[in-house]
Amino acid sequence: MRKLVFIILAFLPILLIVTIGIASKVYSQRTYIYVESVVFTDEFENEYPSDKIIRLSPGSTYQLYYKIYPELATNQKVTFYSDNTDLCTVNNKGEIVVAEDNYGVCYITLQTECGNKTIRILINVAGTKVTSIKLPAELNLKVGAQLDLDVEIYPLTATNKKIHWESSDNSVCQVDVNGRVKAVGAGIATITATSDDDESIKATTTVVVTESADINVKNPYITYVIENNTFDLTDMIEYLNPESEALIEYQIISGKQHASIEGDILTFNTTGVIKVQITVRIGDDTYSPTYTVIFRNKN
Repeated sequence: MRKLVFIILAFLPILLIVTIGIASKVYSQRTYIYVESVVFTDEFENEYPSDKIIRLSPGSTYQLYYKIYPELATNQKVTFYSDNTDLCTVNNKGEIVVAEDNYGVCYITLQTECGNKTIRILINVAGTKVTSIKLPAELNLKVGAQLDLDVEIYPLTATNKKIHWESSDNSVCQVDVNGRVKAVGAGIATITATSDDDESIKATTTVVVTESADINVKNPYITYVIENNTFDLTDMIEYLNPESEALIEYQIISGKQHASIEGDILTFNTTGVIKVQITVRIGDDTYSPTYTVIFRNKN
């Protein structure tokens, strides 16, 4: 009998530990509260109807509020998503930021980590559509001249006034993202302006480029390949007026380890490829073409 009592007493602590572990696990499972639903609300916790539309303006911000049921749900973590980040972005605090130059609609979705419960709300950003754009019919430029194109966008209250620029012939004239035109070589080219708001809305202007009254700068798309280690940079420029007051500067913009410039002479110390930029200033006009020169030692 004593032996049986001793055995029971020996196993009692083990039995007690196992019992406590099982009870704790059962209790834990019973006390974990799952998310059943989630709704959007205003800042005073008044629930939004399911067809609620939030109307915003370009460049504005908005704070989303929400409520999880039951309110004592254990895991209340959520994630927000926008289906049109070009229009609206949203962080995981529910803060919406609207683009300054865009309009339209997007949906913001909220998803709970527990149960993957999702809801979404429609964001309507008011804006004014571009209906037309206008450019001058024709431009007449001298080689080396630069000009900022004057584009008119209608209506004047249009929201998205971004313009994409393109030249039909970069050897005649080039245009940058801001609509600045550079006259490169004699000829005729067409500059096209396309509305970012609607790519079907375009305008064009004809650019007529004639030789400068002072100098003619050769086409920068030409690559010069030389076999002697010196090159006269004035070969790239033709003076049409011997008394020209044009100011000319030379600069190596890549490959400086291969060559140097002294005066008008480019001297290679090793074979290689360099790019030389020539800056020509005639009055208020500035032109800076870039040329590629390759030195191949014939020896």
